[in-house]
Amino acid sequence: MLTSMGRRVFGSFLLLPVLWYIGYFDWWFLARLQQLFVTITCLVSLAVYLSPNWPDPDMDPVSAIIINKKHLLPPGAVTHLTLVFYFEDCPDLDKVKQDAKPLLEYKRFCSVPVPNPDAIFESAWKRVEVNYDKHFAEKKVDGDVDLKQQLSKLALKPMSNEEDFPLWRIDLLRNTKQGCRSAVVWRLDHSIGDGIGLLPVGYKFSRTIDGKPGEPKQCLPK
Repeated sequence: MLTSMGRRVFGSFLLLPVLWYIGYFDWWFLARLQQLFVTITCLVSLAVYLSPNWPDPDMDPVSAIIINKKHLLPPGAVTHLTLVFYFEDCPDLDKVKQDAKPLLEYKRFCSVPVPNPDAIFESAWKRVEVNYDKHFAEKKVDGDVDLKQQLSKLALKPMSNEEDFPLWRIDLLRNTKQGCRSAVVWRLDHSIGDGIGLLPVGYKFSRTIDGKPGEPKQCLPK
């Protein structure tokens, strides 16, 4: 199983035969060592060329491990992120759906992971047709205590294991008690991305108080 870095390393070995033929190595020991490198390089190159499963360039090692968590992580391990957006005035679910449309611009939000426990780093992403409305739900809560309880349940609730269901979901918790905040809960599997990597995605559908598109802010030292 090869990563992109591994392919670069093996590719650099292909230069060794050239050095051999132009007489770069004159000493007997180095010549024998070069023969060994040439043999290994040829065998590895042949194995890679004949491999039926070329690694998915969009699959990174961390995501591959998370995708194969049934074989690598303890049972019941929580591997999804939970992001909570609080609102004094609860938005309509249709508005949330509309603002979240930019998620579909990213491949991993339109794909499902295909694990490969026999060759972890040959796991891949498979693009599927997204049933967009199925990724959203609305529930009423009564007061801050009920809101916290529902947030805790969502944070520990496993993601859907449906075959063609991308591993993300948005839940709207509408607080019916006067003066209490409501929340939009965005959950996604860690194989899609980490907290830092999701910042550009979040700015795609965020809005300022006056309704303008959100823009990244740079913190400069004083």
